[in-house]
Amino acid sequence: MSESIVRPLPLSLSRLSLVSGWLLLLVLGLLGNAPGQAADDYSRIVMIGDSMSDTGNLSRRSGGKIPASPPYFKGRFSNGKVWIEYLAGRLALPVTNRAYGSAQSGYGNLSGRYPGMRTQVDSYLRSRSGRADPRALYIVWGGANDFFGMTTSQSAERTIAAGVLNIVTMVSQLAVAGARQIIVINLPDLGRIPYAGYASSPAPATLTRYSRQFNSRLARDLAATGLKHTLIDSFAILRSVQANPGRHGFTDARRACLAGKCTQPENFLFFDDRHVTTRGHQVLAQLIMDASSVAPAKATAAAKVFQQPSASGQPITLEAEHHHQRVSAGRHSWAQNRDAQAAGAQSMQATPNVGVLIRAGQKTRAPRLDYRIRFQRPGTYYVWIRGKAANGRDDSLHVGIDGSLPSTADRVTGFDRIWTWSRDTQDGPVARVRVAKAGVHTLNIWMREDGLSVDRLLLTLNSKYRPSGIGPAESVRK
Repeated sequence: MSESIVRPLPLSLSRLSLVSGWLLLLVLGLLGNAPGQAADDYSRIVMIGDSMSDTGNLSRRSGGKIPASPPYFKGRFSNGKVWIEYLAGRLALPVTNRAYGSAQSGYGNLSGRYPGMRTQVDSYLRSRSGRADPRALYIVWGGANDFFGMTTSQSAERTIAAGVLNIVTMVSQLAVAGARQIIVINLPDLGRIPYAGYASSPAPATLTRYSRQFNSRLARDLAATGLKHTLIDSFAILRSVQANPGRHGFTDARRACLAGKCTQPENFLFFDDRHVTTRGHQVLAQLIMDASSVAPAKATAAAKVFQQPSASGQPITLEAEHHHQRVSAGRHSWAQNRDAQAAGAQSMQATPNVGVLIRAGQKTRAPRLDYRIRFQRPGTYYVWIRGKAANGRDDSLHVGIDGSLPSTADRVTGFDRIWTWSRDTQDGPVARVRVAKAGVHTLNIWMREDGLSVDRLLLTLNSKYRPSGIGPAESVRK
C-alpha cells in the first residue's frame, strides 16, 4: 500500500456543494511528494468534484440558472475564476473537468437531474473506452453534499458509510483503469464554515463531529484497499488558517462577504456561506506552483548555472526564488511569496508555519532548495543570507554544499522581522562552506525553523565583506 497524508490550506463549501478556495495547496501536497517532477511529466489534470472546481458545467446544463449571475461569475461558484483555471494556466496543463456544482459523492445531485461524482467517473472512463490516462493527475473531492442532502429518516452513520464507500469505489475504478497519481481530499471542519451558523443548519458541533467521523473512516477504508493515493487532510488546515487569516491576506475568514454589501471581496475568505472568493483561488494557485516541486512546462531559466564573477573579490549573489531544485519533506515545503521589500519582489518561505524545528542531524526531514554554481576559485566561502523572521522563533536555517551539511554552516540565525543580512550561527562562528576545487557545485539550504523567509544568498571569499541594502546585482546564469 502506498499512501501519504499532507495538510494543505483549507477547504470551504458551496451553497449547494462542497468547495474550497484552498484546494490549491492540497494539490501541492501530492506534487511535493514527487520531487523533481515537472508539469511536462503530466498530460493533464482530471477533476472529479463539485462546485469548487466547476467552471460552468452546471450552468450550461441548467441554462444559466445555477448559479445565478450576478453575483456569481460566468457559471463559477465565486466572484471570478476558480483555482483550477489559475493553476492550469501556470502549469500549462489542460483540464478535463467533470466537476458539477451540487454533486453528491454517489449518483445524486442536490440541484436535480445533474451528474453526481460517480456519474462523472463513469462518463470519463466511458469516454476513454475504460482506460484512464496514466499520465494524468486525478483529483477526487466530495462528500459534504451528502450531509446537506440528508433527510430526517437518514442517520449520519449511514450517510458517512455510503459517502466513504462511494469515494473508495471511485479511487478503485480509476486505479484499476490505469490512473497512477490520485489525490483524495477529506472533509474540512463543516462546523467552521459560515453556513454552520444558520438556524436551519445542524449545530456547528454536530457538523464538526460528522466531519471527524467521515475523515476517520475514509482514511481507514482507503488504506485497506492498498491502492496508491495521496490523502489530503483539510480539517486541521481550515482551523489553522482561520486562526491567523492575516498570514494569508484576509481580514475576515469567518463571515461571508455576501452577507453584507461585499464591496471588497478580496478581503474575505468566504464569498458566500460556503464558497471562497476568486482572490483566495488566485493566491492559492500561485502557492501550489511555487510551493510544490512541480515546475511550469518548458521552464528552462532555472536550468542555467550561476557563474562566479571573473573579477576577483566580487561575491556570488543569488535570488532565493531562482533555485534549480525544490524538494519538499512531509507537510513542509519552500513557497514563493510576493514581497514588495524583497529584491525582485519575490522571496521563499518555509511553510506552513506551525512551530516545527528540524535539527542538523535530521536534514532529510527538512525541505531543501538547491542552487548550482560554477566556481572559478576554490576556497572557504562566507555565506550571507538576506532573511526575515515571522517572529522571534522563526529565525534560522541550515546551509550546505553538494548535499553535505558542515557544522560551520548549520543553524544560521540573526534575522529580524524586517529583511536583514546575516551570517551568524548559533554556534558562534560565522557561516562558511568549503569548495575544494573549481567547477560546478550545488549550494543547499534546509529549513530549520518553519516561517523563515529568504530573499537572497551571497557567497564571498572576503571574510570582511558585508552586504547592505538588497546587495549587489544577481550573478549571471548561463
